Amino acid sequence: LEKRYGRPFEVVYNYHRPIDFTAKEEAPHRPLRLFYQGVLNEGRGLEILVESMGEIPDAVLSIFGEGILKERLEKIIEEKGLQETVFLKGLLAPDQLYEEMLTMDISFNLLEARSLNYYYSTANKFYDAVRCKTPQITMDFPEYKRHIEQYKVGILLTELTQSAVSQAVQKLRNPQTYTQFQSQCEKASKEWIWPRNTPILQKIYGME
Repeated sequence: LEKRYGRPFEVVYNYHRPIDFTAKEEAPHRPLRLFYQGVLNEGRGLEILVESMGEIPDAVLSIFGEGILKERLEKIIEEKGLQETVFLKGLLAPDQLYEEMLTMDISFNLLEARSLNYYYSTANKFYDAVRCKTPQITMDFPEYKRHIEQYKVGILLTELTQSAVSQAVQKLRNPQTYTQFQSQCEKASKEWIWPRNTPILQKIYGME
């Protein structure tokens, strides 16, 4: 943008306000509790995520949200015989969603690089998982990579395939590995907070 418009730009991250979630359940559970939260739209890796459950033993997947892919996901669940491992939970109020997230083990953010908006994104759900001390599996896109290089809060996928998803879940299944990721989430949750944007906003608005 700076090259195109010849003016300086700043990045203001969609961090959350500081919240201490002390009620996080002991994890990982058996079976593993996997989850996705967000709109059920194309380009979010939902079909691959659901189909990958056929390769992930001793785990259940909860999907929170509504969208145009709901019927397609219901069909995959039926065709693959995943009725006992994949559950479409629909919409929840924010407080209810966070209560559910505190009982979960692994979060997913499986965007496809269909647009620059997706490719350069840092989705709200990325930070939601961090502040709920929940390790996640996300894509190896620039901003997610930059964040995870700072704090190892999740596993980056270089390809969006069933095999890649299932292998990443298997890595997080190890209790020692999982604890290390949780510890990184706890550290990151104290850094990636809205007040960190204050100097940037002051600069943008000429308040220095």
